[in-house]
Amino acid sequence: MAQNYKVYCNSRLIYIGRAKDLPARKGETLKRIAAGDVKNEWKRFAAGKKQKELKLPGDPAKVWKEFKKLFRMISAAGGLVKNSNGKYLLIYRNGKWDLPKGKQDKGEAIRTTAVREVEEECGIGRLTITGRLPDTYHIYELKGKAALKKTHWYAMKTASDKKPVPQKEEGIKAAVWLSPAAIKRRKKNIYPSVWQLLKDLK
Repeated sequence: MAQNYKVYCNSRLIYIGRAKDLPARKGETLKRIAAGDVKNEWKRFAAGKKQKELKLPGDPAKVWKEFKKLFRMISAAGGLVKNSNGKYLLIYRNGKWDLPKGKQDKGEAIRTTAVREVEEECGIGRLTITGRLPDTYHIYELKGKAALKKTHWYAMKTASDKKPVPQKEEGIKAAVWLSPAAIKRRKKNIYPSVWQLLKDLK
């Protein structure tokens, strides 16, 4: 089955996939676009602010290939860490609640990146990866140019009972353990892409 893609651009969304798989408003007809039209569609969307969604229906592999050409690609990884008390590790950075994550170093295995970033950003060790979570994609500005970051997410657990220590040199103001209920109360201050990983926690 062809993979569909959802890309976050601040509070806006870009959908890439077969027309029948993309969300559509009542009465809306999604017309397949040619891969060669992707650049113009993106430029039009990026130039405006009122349009909240961009839908790019077509062959997902071909459309995605053309879409990626428009950006500098960044690979990152992070973790959703659960402790023995059933709480999850979140960080507070740039005025938002987030999960620990960071860029993949050259030659580094992506699983290693995920564990390293949690350890560095929160001072938490004794981590075990317990599974994969959905990858997320988001667009942001990097050195004056648009970058597309793919973040590989892993579910983790820790046997550590240490209090998290935020990596302040990375702009992290706090690193805390939160219950699912406490996380849900912070929904308005969590990035939409990250919320997709947290919304079903119990």
